[in-house]
Amino acid sequence: MIENELVELLKQGQFIEINEKIFYDYHNNLEEAEILDWGLDIANYWMKNEKEIQSAESPITVWDKFLEKIYSKSITPPRQLIDAASFHIMKKIYARVNLTPVNPLDKNPFSVKMGVARSLLGIGKNEAAFSFLVSLVKHYPKQSEPWGILGKMYFSEKKIEKALLCYREAFFMNPSVLNLWDVNSDFIEKILYYYKKNYNKTGKMPELKNLLQWIGISGITGGFFKIKRELSLQETSEMDKRIQVFENKYNRSKKKEDLLNLLRLNLFKIDYYLAQNKPELIKENLKALEILDPVIYQKLKI
Repeated sequence: MIENELVELLKQGQFIEINEKIFYDYHNNLEEAEILDWGLDIANYWMKNEKEIQSAESPITVWDKFLEKIYSKSITPPRQLIDAASFHIMKKIYARVNLTPVNPLDKNPFSVKMGVARSLLGIGKNEAAFSFLVSLVKHYPKQSEPWGILGKMYFSEKKIEKALLCYREAFFMNPSVLNLWDVNSDFIEKILYYYKKNYNKTGKMPELKNLLQWIGISGITGGFFKIKRELSLQETSEMDKRIQVFENKYNRSKKKEDLLNLLRLNLFKIDYYLAQNKPELIKENLKALEILDPVIYQKLKI
């Protein structure tokens, strides 16, 4: 099967060979035209950009630019081809970021540490990646990315409660910085389906950072984040401050991104009050939500 051959060639980084095979061996194969088109796109991209890994200040950003291009084409790209390309590219990234030792507690920038964790995962060193991510969560508890990737890892191991807690933290803090490829799973696919069915009436996908906000919003309104934890007084105070910041930003800018942040935080706040059984506070926040977005207010399952 052509797809299997493409997977093997991508894993080996044989991008020139892929290009030649598609043009000379498979150019008349209409049955698998879509997968060939993806294979050609991926091969052409890395023929041109693989060398950037050696010069980039943060090599993982080279991979992120690739994912941005992929998701601009479709939010459901062929996982098997992307995973295959990831195996080769992440080996290159891992070799580059480990020219000097990096550990979760050292003084390297957070982005460099995330590059190590993500490249470990990409080359199949799951235990090392898991250990690294757990340390990052302890050292950087307010950063979304390690929480999100841990959620995906727990979900793949069928540890659903832990997965839900990790996903919840990631999408509560700042989903805009998450990488959809890093956090995607069958669970996230279900939330995306709910979003498309209930909120995306035009069929046109929003910007990726806004789509990630919508996953957070839909995770609450659709009742997906069933596992809850109580917030400390300090966390509640910080959340109120964040809501105030986004209220002020949205009142000035009227930008969709600021509105989505505001909606998401209000929804999480309502959900936390539900966990604490505080009906008066829930009622107060529901009024604010109804003003911000009547459609989301009506679909909220409480």
